[in-house]
Amino acid sequence: MASFGAPPVSLGHGVRVVAQAANTVEQVLLAVGDQVGHGNISYASRMNKAVVVFLKDQKYVTELIESGLVLNEEYVQVSPLATPSTRITVSGVPPFIPNEALERELKRFGKFASNLRTVALGCKDEKLKHVQSLRRQVFMFLNCPTQTLDVSFRVRHEEGFYMVYASSGNVKCFECGESGHKRVACPRRRHAAPPGAAEPGAAEPGAAEPGAAGAGAAGAGAAEPGAAGPGVAGATEPGAAGAAGSVAAGAPGVAGVAVAPGVAGAAVAPDVAGAAVAPDVAGAAVAPDVAGAAVAPGVGGAAVAPCVAGAAVAPGVEGAAVAPAGAPGAAEEVGMNIVRDEAGTVEGAVSVGGKHLETGKRGRDDVAGRVRNAAVCQVEAVGTQQGLPSGSGRQKEFQQAADNNEEKAKGALIRARFTSMRDIDAPTTFFFNLERSVGQRKQMVCLRLPDGQVTSEPAEMRRHAVSFYTDLFKAEGCDVEAADVLFQGLPQLSPAESDTLGSDITLEELTSAVTQMASGKAPGIDGLPADFFKHFWSMLGQDLLDVLRESFGKGSLPASCRRAVISLLPKKGDLTLLKNWRPVALLCTDYKILSKVLANRLKCFIDFLIGTDQTYCIPGRSIVDNLFLMRDAFDVCKLYNLNVGIISIDQEKAFDRVDHTFLAATLQAFGVGEHFLSWVKVLYSDACCVVKVGGGLSRPVPVKRGIRQGCPISGLLYSIAIEPLLCRLRNRLRGLCLPESAQALPVVVSAYADDVSVFIQGQRDIQELQDSLALYRKAASAKVNWEKSEAVLVGQWGVGNRPSLPGGLGWGNRGLKVLGVWLGSEDMVAQNWEGLLGKVQAKLAKWKWLLPQLSYRGRVLVANNLVASSLWHRLQVLTPPPGLMKQLQRLLVDFFWSGHHWVPASVLYLPVAEGGQGLVDITARTAAFRLQAAQRLLYGASPCWLAMARLLLWRAGGFGFDKHLFLLKAPAYEITGLVPFYCSVINAWKLLSFTRPPDPRPGMWLFEEPLFDTGFFPGTLFSSATLRNGFVEAGVVKLGHLTGISTEELAEVTGIRSIRVLENLVDEVWQSLSPSHRTFALDADLADQWKKGHEYVFPALSVGPAVGEWREEDGLLLSLGTLTPGEFSSCSGRRLYLSCLKVLNLRSLAGVRESRWTDVFGLAFSPQGSWRILYKSPVEKRMADIQWRIIHGAIATNQYRAHFDPGTRGGCPFCFVAETLEHLVVSCPRLAGLKNMLQGWVEGLGEVFSIPLFVHGPKYILKKRETLVLMNFLFANAKLAIWKSRKNQLAGVGWTDAVLCLRGLVAARLRVEHAYYTLINHLQGFLDVWAVGQVLCSLGENDSLILKF
Repeated sequence: MASFGAPPVSLGHGVRVVAQAANTVEQVLLAVGDQVGHGNISYASRMNKAVVVFLKDQKYVTELIESGLVLNEEYVQVSPLATPSTRITVSGVPPFIPNEALERELKRFGKFASNLRTVALGCKDEKLKHVQSLRRQVFMFLNCPTQTLDVSFRVRHEEGFYMVYASSGNVKCFECGESGHKRVACPRRRHAAPPGAAEPGAAEPGAAEPGAAGAGAAGAGAAEPGAAGPGVAGATEPGAAGAAGSVAAGAPGVAGVAVAPGVAGAAVAPDVAGAAVAPDVAGAAVAPDVAGAAVAPGVGGAAVAPCVAGAAVAPGVEGAAVAPAGAPGAAEEVGMNIVRDEAGTVEGAVSVGGKHLETGKRGRDDVAGRVRNAAVCQVEAVGTQQGLPSGSGRQKEFQQAADNNEEKAKGALIRARFTSMRDIDAPTTFFFNLERSVGQRKQMVCLRLPDGQVTSEPAEMRRHAVSFYTDLFKAEGCDVEAADVLFQGLPQLSPAESDTLGSDITLEELTSAVTQMASGKAPGIDGLPADFFKHFWSMLGQDLLDVLRESFGKGSLPASCRRAVISLLPKKGDLTLLKNWRPVALLCTDYKILSKVLANRLKCFIDFLIGTDQTYCIPGRSIVDNLFLMRDAFDVCKLYNLNVGIISIDQEKAFDRVDHTFLAATLQAFGVGEHFLSWVKVLYSDACCVVKVGGGLSRPVPVKRGIRQGCPISGLLYSIAIEPLLCRLRNRLRGLCLPESAQALPVVVSAYADDVSVFIQGQRDIQELQDSLALYRKAASAKVNWEKSEAVLVGQWGVGNRPSLPGGLGWGNRGLKVLGVWLGSEDMVAQNWEGLLGKVQAKLAKWKWLLPQLSYRGRVLVANNLVASSLWHRLQVLTPPPGLMKQLQRLLVDFFWSGHHWVPASVLYLPVAEGGQGLVDITARTAAFRLQAAQRLLYGASPCWLAMARLLLWRAGGFGFDKHLFLLKAPAYEITGLVPFYCSVINAWKLLSFTRPPDPRPGMWLFEEPLFDTGFFPGTLFSSATLRNGFVEAGVVKLGHLTGISTEELAEVTGIRSIRVLENLVDEVWQSLSPSHRTFALDADLADQWKKGHEYVFPALSVGPAVGEWREEDGLLLSLGTLTPGEFSSCSGRRLYLSCLKVLNLRSLAGVRESRWTDVFGLAFSPQGSWRILYKSPVEKRMADIQWRIIHGAIATNQYRAHFDPGTRGGCPFCFVAETLEHLVVSCPRLAGLKNMLQGWVEGLGEVFSIPLFVHGPKYILKKRETLVLMNFLFANAKLAIWKSRKNQLAGVGWTDAVLCLRGLVAARLRVEHAYYTLINHLQGFLDVWAVGQVLCSLGENDSLILKF
């Protein structure tokens, strides 16, 4: 009943504000009142760690949750009161463990609603009421409120680890697991009390549920007071069945309980819950060389490696399936043998109770499967060894514990970003995050305030950040008159184009935008990533469209879309200054979907609006264009004796200072319609941001100007915003004036976003530059940072002729750094390569600790994607010093082998589908870059560097050719006159052979056709060197030069006196043309039009590798494959790379056989078609490495080793016959049973077994994929079993029977996969992969796994 006339309220009227303890209830209420009105507050109180507020109307609840609060300069989110909190009891906590240590672990499961408090022991005697128990309680908002929290985890304190148990349920009996009584009063203990039992009435010190340690937490139950010492996860209760004293010595690192190494989270029976565990092992003893013993956060008792969040990853075997390690009171010896062989493969063998069990690898490193298997196996072991009848109450409890672990493992699969060793061998996000730049790991620890003091106080840091960004994002106003001046001369869209751009948004556009969104990106403040929208798009699409249409009508997006979280990334300079941190906006995905739709539309027209010298976010343009332009500018000035000044302008906070009013006016000036403009305005209407600083979020900062970095359309909008300035500079500056022969406009600017380089001729240009920048500042609130700008003079400038620079800027004369590349003089360019070799060595050295565990595919990923990729930016633009690439290549090859080089390096460069490993060939990759430059030169849409490139190419051989050089047949000309870069382009072009289409259509290209060395005209026409030289020196080198000129004039300019010879020559030229070509070329009007200047359209060419007289032969590895001639204009980068690769390595690959088994099987049996299946899932990559090595003969047999080690006998360790490769893999008599087993499996799959099929693998056919990949998996495991059993024979340990090894490997994998698919409730997927033809397995009752071997 409400009193004093207060309005009635419900739970829906309440909100919860988790405020700091320093904030009083009154301060919270004042902040709430500022948002919804102070008169709308009805009730309030502090409850534990939160302030609960009831409001008069539920609409204020929604408003408050949407907006949040600001308390002490920190943005605080508000949650509805309808979310229930849960009481969590943490048991077995030694009194010296601080609450902070527990909070670090518990926060993974939700948010705190109260502080941790210690629970009294509950003694009734007044003298002992002050005694506290080892339990602590806290109220939490769990991530999944409907799920019971029942976990155990270890806590590190000082030098020890302590296992504790957290539960959201009631305190339960240690004996039977039921609530309502303690263990000492358990009915099961009334008949007989074990020796050492606690006295009746003693208080139960822990709250652990019996069996809850089943996730691998030995000691997850609570210990008696004082029983737990450092490194001990709780001691066994006195009198417990199977006490620690009766347990024999177990596995290394585990005292008193036998836990199978490699079983992460092995279930331990409740009676062993107090078993002593070694200090570094929490719950499960994980062998240091066993990978795959990985447990995601949230799985109780998991041994989690400190350096890998969410996974205990250790080098070695992935996912060995092991037998239960014994039960309480069992004295069984558990051990694991880890063996690493010459092939680099690691296998494990587990022995339990004297029985030896081979362990294999898993295809899927799943936590849940490991946990469930361990739990179930342990339950079975306990039930059997204690003689419990089937269906007994105790065994049911154990099964319930296992089921509980299964549920927790399911949750772990969802909550945790589980990572395993498999991700290191694949191009995953985890792999690429292994080597981040140091800058990305830098954290903001302090900030320098405006008064010069440095603070690390979070509140002060947030206050300073708010002040800084409020000032930065504050609108300064747009000077309309200045903007109008800038807008003069801008191109405009046509009305039809404007209407197309501004049409209504459709569901199809939203769907396309969603599919283009990258996965794995950080979400916005609502926490919904792009993957969420992709998965549920069929349900969300239409609703989102309706919301966006409604928002467009209102002119404002929902609050979550308007609010961005600003994440700060470090730049160069003093990191105590906020200006040296780059703000990146974390935006909600629904906002980015809308932005992506608008960006997709704008891209269709942006090329027309933006000048060719601006390349940022413009389709078809690249940052390489800017670098080519700047590089060629230095070369042209040097070779043609030109003088120019280059000023590299640094704009301060360029993206953040763009005025919204100016941006809208600029779009209108370009002819953008009102409808599209309204959508852009909606993106920034009432926008605000919260800055992530000082360990929290700041108060919201209104964004009145600036373009959000992280928004899909931001790059296009910035290019539009700066275009008026660039357009004015192009029109008013003289810039770099090229020679008249270039027939090109002056080069004035080179721009990549805000990185603008301006070319000036004198003081007048500098004054125009200053005036334009001042005008742009008035119009767009932009600001130039002259302190970070640079300037360089190129050419011969006298001391008195040097123009004066603004802002205290000084001239340099060596060069400057442009977009990460040093350009200018030779010593300046040399800085790009200084120390590069050492940097590559250092990068590779970082991986030495993991190198023995990486498969060949993983090593190639490291070499290609993390090392060599750092070279491409410079190699695309510059020619490296002689010998550098060979040294770099040697480093990569040595890294790949990490030992003996078994096959030629050129084999490694080939793709996997052709028998190689895809290791990058740096020389071939650089040649491919040069060919891509040739593509842009010949067929690009007039790149900004085209005119200067033509000037540089004209110097080749004295011909005066530019693009025409690519039509000449090599070696028809000298390239000594070229600068190094274009010399390398021509050399790369010679790696291709080209043909022209027969009888192409006549066009203006015909006048540009060279007269000799192209094959277009008969080669005998200019066979005379005198005749040829005369024409070259006279500049008569194209067909157009023969039009409109008489024989006498030709004789005069060429110096050839014989009129008859010239007449015959000219006549032969015209007669060699087809009638249509001749008619076109003799048209005087067309010839005059060509002479006045006409853009040369380069003819289409079909290209292929220039292999000369080499031809493919059966039995050889090298094959041109799909590299048939194709259009050069559309050749992909990969195709160009493969062409260069095979031509450059032709000599070393020419005699390499495709297989070392060719002499055994003959040419009729080839691995072609089988290479691509070797590494296809579900086979493990390390097993695939063995297959690849066997085909290439890269195996250290005894016969091979005997050549180098006289002490090694060359015989087989089983039959003592000479151990050749053939004998080891297929001929040894011991393999008869294995071949029979494989034959049965293969025939069961509907295929015919043969020895060549076993060695080379099946040929991949897409329609038979399921059958073939399973067959490949069996062959790979068989080869591993052969190798492993041989190693065991040599070492005198373990199984030496290859059949038993194979069975163990396959069975282990099937059990793990079955457990995984069971957990994700997708057994049909298991059947599709593993039960093909029911050859290996099937499903029985209750979907149990039935093995067929």
